[in-house]
Amino acid sequence: MKTRLEWILLASLFSLPAWGADSDHTAKITRFFGKAQILSGPSAKKAGQPPHVLFEDLYYHVEPAKLGSEIPLGSVIQTSEKTMVRLVYPNGDQIMISPSSSYRVALETKDGKEKPISELIYGKFRAVISKEGPRKESEVRTRTMVMGIRGTDFHVAAFSDQGGSVVSVLRGAVAVTPQIAQAGAQPQTIEVKTGFSAAIPNQDKAPVKVAATDKYDLKVIQDSVSFTKNQPAEAPADPETQKEIAALEQKAVESTKKDIQSGDPELYKKIQAAEAAGKKIESVEVLQAVTLEKALVRAPEPVAEKREALEKAGILKKPAAPPRKPTGQELDELEGGIYDKYFKR
Repeated sequence: MKTRLEWILLASLFSLPAWGADSDHTAKITRFFGKAQILSGPSAKKAGQPPHVLFEDLYYHVEPAKLGSEIPLGSVIQTSEKTMVRLVYPNGDQIMISPSSSYRVALETKDGKEKPISELIYGKFRAVISKEGPRKESEVRTRTMVMGIRGTDFHVAAFSDQGGSVVSVLRGAVAVTPQIAQAGAQPQTIEVKTGFSAAIPNQDKAPVKVAATDKYDLKVIQDSVSFTKNQPAEAPADPETQKEIAALEQKAVESTKKDIQSGDPELYKKIQAAEAAGKKIESVEVLQAVTLEKALVRAPEPVAEKREALEKAGILKKPAAPPRKPTGQELDELEGGIYDKYFKR
């Protein structure tokens, strides 16, 4: 069995030719604020132009991220606190990387077939992946789980302190397999569907735990990947970069709408009705926000044990009355009332 270091070097070795020949697997930064850096060209020794940084026993060339930056296969993008980054691929697939995160991209070749690989080393990200695009059979890896992606809208969190990770499916389905099997057993793959989350709490031989994604979880997800609740993105460096970014953002909108059409026909009909009434939706942020706001309405309250723990920690206030359906004002607090702006509740 290959070590983690061997896997990274091997993946980067196979990635380089594919990247030069196939731009389908090269994303660009289309939204960005804060401080982030791109680590590229992993090697056991320092190679190429400085500066270099040592990360997880490998040397990388390091440069600051900026709008329009390309993310070569084999690279790692790291975000600082109060930083948000959105990557968009040529077909419109999107990755929203949260603050204080480390995210690696690669391309494995096995039996003549290419498989895009994403690894969340720590932090959080949300992705919208087309069912028809080049990443429709990609994998996302954390230290505790491997996720098979078939085209979906999902959120992943990986915790560096105890090694645990959680995937929440907002639309579509994700196949989850533990990195480590329980004693005397083969790793079991579980399909996680819309409205559910799967968690492996640590790197011990713990089984996958699947539960409905509750209202608290959805609010945490939105806060972790929201551009509209945070600072505005930086201005592009030049008009040509601005033009390229605008084209990618438009492709992301088209791809997301198509994914909603196939994965959530009810929501798509509401989008069509809103646009027919003159409320044109031309923003990825709006499409992502209405997906979450719809999910919030249908999601359950946190179970009693979880709510008690959150109340004890001061994260949630103890309700004066039994749980109820959220009001319009409560939905407004999630993302500025975007759902109400475009659709009548």
